[in-house]
Amino acid sequence: MLDAGAFEISIPQNIATILKSGSSSPEFLIGIRPEDVRLSPTAEKGFVESSGRSRRDIGNLAYVTLQVGNALVVAQVPPTVNLNVGDKVFFQLDSERIHVFDKKTESLLI
Repeated sequence: MLDAGAFEISIPQNIATILKSGSSSPEFLIGIRPEDVRLSPTAEKGFVESSGRSRRDIGNLAYVTLQVGNALVVAQVPPTVNLNVGDKVFFQLDSERIHVFDKKTESLLI
């Protein structure tokens, strides 16, 4: 489990092992591509509650920025998704697609 401050990210055991052995620091930076963030209008197991902060429509897709605590997460969605500023939405990060960096050295770990 990775503690992201405002929420936790469940990670596979093989990734946890790599992080424990390959980092010079117990703190990490987490990155994920917007297309690897799943949204749900209702609470589901493994999803985190957030609120819509902004939306950018770009042709055949849109990017929504979500806020949970002090953390911001950007998700790519079809333009037909009806999500406005302040709306409650739930998200899940694809744990197989996250990128983890050593916070001290900024080296890519995963």
